[in-house]
Amino acid sequence: MARISRWGILTLLLVVVLAVTGPAIARPPLISINSIADQEVNPWFEGVTFTYTVTYQVTDPPCFGEEVIFSLDQAPSGMSIGAFNGKITWSPTSSQREKTHTVTVRATAWYNFSCGGGSLAYTRTFQIFVC
Repeated sequence: MARISRWGILTLLLVVVLAVTGPAIARPPLISINSIADQEVNPWFEGVTFTYTVTYQVTDPPCFGEEVIFSLDQAPSGMSIGAFNGKITWSPTSSQREKTHTVTVRATAWYNFSCGGGSLAYTRTFQIFVC
């Protein structure tokens, strides 16, 4: 009669677990922010507002959740973004003129539970020069 050692049982269990669960499936990103060209703002006087609406693409619709949340990881003082519509607004001040400002936009989406659940974020950086 053959005897199985503890290591043999452990190896057998690992093989069974791997066979049942299978390898992890890598999914492509669920969301990406469309390209944003560098911008130039020429405020003739204080109070001129720069606006830009960020757009995105969903690359795996069955896994994509209902909401996309926008935020700014890096932005000049006074700039804001609509969390649900991606609309950037900013009124540069006189102290922000003659400078290039870096802006990093983040879009966060949530996976459906059928795709493992969780969130995925994508960022896009661009420059704004204020004349």
